[in-house]
Amino acid sequence: MNNYQNAWIWKDRAPDSIDAGRLKRAKELKILEISTQSDNCSATYQGSKGNQYITSLTMCSCPDFAIHQGKDPCKHIIRLAMETGIINSNGNTPDQQRRSDFLRLHDELALAYGNFYLFDNPMISDREYDEKKRRYLELKEEFQ
Repeated sequence: MNNYQNAWIWKDRAPDSIDAGRLKRAKELKILEISTQSDNCSATYQGSKGNQYITSLTMCSCPDFAIHQGKDPCKHIIRLAMETGIINSNGNTPDQQRRSDFLRLHDELALAYGNFYLFDNPMISDREYDEKKRRYLELKEEFQ
């Protein structure tokens, strides 16, 4: 786990807390410079009109951050969080991604199981079912 995991912006955030448009734009940003230390990280980004924005995990010099008064992360902060591993490209923290994977596996297994027993029609191979179930049980143990 990285040293930035406790940055305020990502505490107790739901997977859908990051605006999809900002997440998309964050992936397209041009990073000029990135600096990471054990207790701090920052980046400089090239804006679309040539401006440069200095960003940390909690602040940014861009107009969007100022307009929203820091209530939501701007695309620069989101991208820095991605670069440091706090969130993935889906905007999820590692814990949020594991929970999402758990719920997805639960639904996939239920559908495959039901289809086989109700209609005698296997949707996936036994090996694939066993692998999904193994991963599901690992994640289930983690959430209990």
